[in-house]
Amino acid sequence: MASPFPEFVRQGVLPGFSALKYNPSREWIFPSIIRAEGRLSGAKGRWGMYYSPHESPGGICLAWADDLAGPWREHPDNPLIANAWAPHYAVSHVASPHPLWIEEEKTLFLWYHGENDTTRLATSTDGVHFNYEGAVMTGSQLRTDGEPSSSCYYVRVFPHDGLGGGDRYVMLAPGWPMNIYVATSRDARTWRIRPEPLLRHPEGKCFCSPFLWREAGRDFVVYHCDINNGPGNILATEVTPDLSRALETYPLLPAIAGAPDFTRAGDPYLVENRGVLHLFYCAGERLKGVHALATARR
Repeated sequence: MASPFPEFVRQGVLPGFSALKYNPSREWIFPSIIRAEGRLSGAKGRWGMYYSPHESPGGICLAWADDLAGPWREHPDNPLIANAWAPHYAVSHVASPHPLWIEEEKTLFLWYHGENDTTRLATSTDGVHFNYEGAVMTGSQLRTDGEPSSSCYYVRVFPHDGLGGGDRYVMLAPGWPMNIYVATSRDARTWRIRPEPLLRHPEGKCFCSPFLWREAGRDFVVYHCDINNGPGNILATEVTPDLSRALETYPLLPAIAGAPDFTRAGDPYLVENRGVLHLFYCAGERLKGVHALATARR
């Protein structure tokens, strides 16, 4: 069966990130977008992007833009969330922010990890100042063949109407070894984990940063697949509407050898606006990532 996705054209590295004030490790990952205008009281642009460095100390950061293609403007007080938040925790790093605006609460929910085995939740009404909600998932809760995972990071959360049982939100959670698990929730705070992974990694590969997307009436998990932390591509696997079974897998954005990918494309995040499908991703080899953009017209 042919992929229903349009063909993406690379637009290059996003403008605005070459001279960051907060850039402790000279790399950044996990671009995650929120429509800020009309939602966040602290919005300094139509769009907000949450992102983080990968390496210690990490830090949850924010940039603003009036156009998805940029230029993006660094928030002056990054990081918004640091690796120490008294009295809640002190860890080596925090990273991988995923934002979701929940309209009924008029609140931004933001999930992130720190350490690698713990996913945490913070909430905000202005997008800048956050309240800590607690740890919501740990690697020990993700089990494959009876064995617990050593990690629970790079999760993403989405509203979804096919879950049943009154659940309205789905969390896609990678665990090590890098299978992708499903957890469901009624309120986006308390989660029930399904016992078996939705996607199991092939030998020597790692599935990460899963993004749920509906294209042409079909549900897909979009993610990146690394081979031994080396070359990586962005793939899309069709799943059943209840997210219980994986179907066919399609290449979405195979990495290129030259700039900006240098054989690795990861951390996909899809946004559609005015007939253009935007694919934000982390380009470049592991620990040297930058934000890049590919687009497709409908």
